[in-house]
Amino acid sequence: RVASRTSAFQFKGRSQDMRKVGEGLNVTTVLEGSVRTAGKRLRVTAQLVGVADGSTLWSERYDREMEDVFAIQDDISASIVSALRGRWAAGESPVPTRRPTEDLEAWQLFLKGQHNWFKRERGSLERAAHFFERAAERDPSFVAALAGAANAYASLNLYGMEPGAAGAKAHAAVQEAVALAPDEAEVRTALGIVGLCCDFDPVRSAAELRRAVSLNPSHVIAQCYLGFALACSGQLDAALVAFGRAQELDPLSPYVQAATGHAFLLGGRLPEAEAQFEKAADIDADFLLSLFGLAGARVALGRHEEGVSALERAAVLAGRSSFFLGWLGWAYGCAGRRADAEGVLRELQERGTTEYVAPPFLGAIHAALGEVDQAFECLERGLAERNAIMMWFRWPLYTSLRTDPRYGELMKRLGLGSP
Repeated sequence: RVASRTSAFQFKGRSQDMRKVGEGLNVTTVLEGSVRTAGKRLRVTAQLVGVADGSTLWSERYDREMEDVFAIQDDISASIVSALRGRWAAGESPVPTRRPTEDLEAWQLFLKGQHNWFKRERGSLERAAHFFERAAERDPSFVAALAGAANAYASLNLYGMEPGAAGAKAHAAVQEAVALAPDEAEVRTALGIVGLCCDFDPVRSAAELRRAVSLNPSHVIAQCYLGFALACSGQLDAALVAFGRAQELDPLSPYVQAATGHAFLLGGRLPEAEAQFEKAADIDADFLLSLFGLAGARVALGRHEEGVSALERAAVLAGRSSFFLGWLGWAYGCAGRRADAEGVLRELQERGTTEYVAPPFLGAIHAALGEVDQAFECLERGLAERNAIMMWFRWPLYTSLRTDPRYGELMKRLGLGSP
């Protein structure tokens, strides 16, 4: 197994005892080195180190042109396989993966897209979609870039883009990817994400994500979204199996840790959700996916002001995005700060005249204020518009509505099982 990039990069730039690195990543060997550039020249130094005793198993230096970066990667991979050859079982050998693109600029754009996709706020997701689309323009056969664009637009349906536009762009990108490589794990993952966030079909979404996992058991995002599809549908135990596998693959990723926290949050296991979000915060205190989840858990546990404080910080970090303002308005209402909640509600309603504001968030604030009929009116609009927040209906935003018969009816219509 190979530790993921996000987990490995938690050690970047630090002077660490190699044994601690090995323990943190659950690996027995570590590849370390450096990259330096001068104009179009590239110098890469790399060494493979045994964690147990710190011995160097292999080392090399490469002086090449920038255009040779993929060849350097291939050379390093081949050298590692050769150095570790004695560890493979009889008849086994690593299967080299094909290069996703031969275009260096397309690859750099793709990496920028990935970096922004993980940030979990509207501006970053819009930048992610832009980078993925530019990468696909540079190389129309770059399937992972097309899948990335589909994932970005599907995520934007959750984080503030108008659902019709987000869904149309997500479907266009994923269908183009399907036409090129229907059996790629990246493509089946994108189909699963689009199925959940845009099509409101958690059953088909889970099926696509299981197929993605069968194609590539090490695909962390496929494991996470399989967990989301199951947790949203009330299948928490099965969801935690998928998230457990994701944590094995990427143990130091704030995204994986926070995503697991959201599974607990969706399942109503609030103390475990809080503990999980705290793990994510230990890795990255400003990671928005964990910050608003931690706040939501604390508000639901009755520690309202702690939750409000965290959501006020999240709103600032996200540039007062409507997504985070929705959470903040709900927290104000739960804390009994009616004037503050009504102020956020007015702000969102006013912004709704010039930009898209998700009706489910207006509904959450109404629910926290005890305005039940207005809350359900907003939720009906969210369902009609296919706003992705409705798939996360088990979030504590709507807990106060659960005794109303309309809550269970909405759950059935959403295909999310029983309350």
